Amino acid sequence: MYKRIGYNHALTWSIRKANELKLPLVVYEGLKYYYPWANDRLHTFILEGVEEKRRGFDELGIRYIFYLQKDRSSPKRIVARLAKDAALIVTDDYPCFIIPEHNKRIASRAKVPVQVVDSNGIIPMSKSDKEEYAAYTIRPKISKLLPDYLKSFPDEKIQIESGDLEVDCPDTLITADNIVQLVSECDIDHSVKPSQLYHGGTANARKRSSPWPASIATPGRRTESLRSSRTGAIGSTSSAAARAPLPEIECPTIIETTSSALVVFASTVPTVLPSRRTVTASQIVKISSMRCET
Repeated sequence: MYKRIGYNHALTWSIRKANELKLPLVVYEGLKYYYPWANDRLHTFILEGVEEKRRGFDELGIRYIFYLQKDRSSPKRIVARLAKDAALIVTDDYPCFIIPEHNKRIASRAKVPVQVVDSNGIIPMSKSDKEEYAAYTIRPKISKLLPDYLKSFPDEKIQIESGDLEVDCPDTLITADNIVQLVSECDIDHSVKPSQLYHGGTANARKRSSPWPASIATPGRRTESLRSSRTGAIGSTSSAAARAPLPEIECPTIIETTSSALVVFASTVPTVLPSRRTVTASQIVKISSMRCET
C-alpha cells in the first residue's frame, strides 16, 4: 500500500529479517488492471514513481521488480510464483480498500510465514481495542502511548546485496518516456485523464509539501484560512509553532522472499519499528508499527 523507500516500516522490517536469515532481499510491486476505479489518472500517478524507486533500490543494493498487468492475457499469480521459493512474506497491515482481502489470499495460499506491518500512524491500530468514532475519545489514548512510539526511525542496511539477482518474474521497464504508451495499452477506464497538477513519486510529493511544515513551524505565524465567519476571529498557529517541528514522515510495501532471497511487495509511515509475534506458516501475523520488541 505504501510505496516509498524511506520511512517504510515494512521495508525496514524486511531488511532486518533478511539480515537475520542471511538472505538477499527482493522488492516486488505489481499494478493490476482490475482494481476498483482503475483509470488513466491513477495508473499514471503510480507509474510516475516507479523509475525513482528503481534508482533508489539500486543504490540500496536491493533488487526491485515492477510488473504492470495490462489485461486478462497478462501473466497472473506473480505473488504466488515468488512465494513458492520464499522464506518469508511481509506486507502492509492496512484496513481499507483491497488490502485486507489481498492479505487474506496471500496468507491462505502461502506455505511460509506471512507478516503484516502496521505503518498507518505513529500509534499502532492494535493499541485501540475498539473502533474510534471521535477525536475526544482517541486523543487521551494517543497522548498516553506517544512517548513509547514517537522515536527516531531506525536505519537498517542490507548485508547481502541482490541488485543483480535473477528472479523468475516478469519485470516491466517504466520510464518517463513510455508511461503514456503503457497506460494506453491497459484495459482500464481511459475517460479519466491523468492529472496535469499532481504527479507521483516521493520527490514530487516533497516539492508540494515542503512549504507546509515551514508554515506551521514559524513562531507567531497566523493563518487567514482559519478565520471564523461567525466570530470574526483569526485562528493562530503560534501554539503549534512553539513546539518542535513535526518529524519528517512518509508513508510500507508488500514483501516476500525466496529460498535465496527475501522478497518485498511494494505497497510504505514514520517512527520506530514494529513489535512482533510468533509466526506460523500460512498465517497472518500482525506487527505493531512503531516499536521493536524481541
